[in-house]
Amino acid sequence: MSSGKPGNASGPVAELPPSLMRRPVMEDAVNSGAKRDLPRVASVRVIGPNQLEVKWADGARDRVDLSGWIASAAILRAILTAEAFRTPRVVDGGVGLEWPGGADISAARLREIAEAQRPFRAKEFRMWLDRHGVSVRAAAELFGLGARTIENYRSGASEVPATLAIACRAMDSNDSLFMARFRPRRTTGRPRKTSGSAHAA
Repeated sequence: MSSGKPGNASGPVAELPPSLMRRPVMEDAVNSGAKRDLPRVASVRVIGPNQLEVKWADGARDRVDLSGWIASAAILRAILTAEAFRTPRVVDGGVGLEWPGGADISAARLREIAEAQRPFRAKEFRMWLDRHGVSVRAAAELFGLGARTIENYRSGASEVPATLAIACRAMDSNDSLFMARFRPRRTTGRPRKTSGSAHAA
């Protein structure tokens, strides 16, 4: 809860009753009869200008900066003043947040933004390379960088730049991007001759 002290960036905490936190929220998958679990917000707290600390129903926590989301639409910029932003409310069993004035965001969109803002360091880059089966040299060609540069990112000798993290996450979200750009490394050179083949008649 807010301490009420002047200048404190923390805002009020909106929380769900435990009974709602345990109730699964489902929706039909697009063009399919299958169903999938949707992310649900358990609680939310304002921690700074346009910034939230979100606790998910699965126990995970994220700090999310919504500056870009607010800037994306004039109506959001008009509604979500600094004062209005300080009073988010968890709604509909955790499937979203809303603010005074009618601004709202779904838990699914909030989770996407949160995941895109999570750290992407050497460990995450190595996991990405392994998951897609991409070698250092193949990654160099894929991203238009030198093999030594890729190795430095992979080893942690250099910080993974935001542009590379965005590209990796974009390919995770849309595998067509990966398929369009990835070129597996091919073995070059002549096949090795078997013993005695050079003297065959």
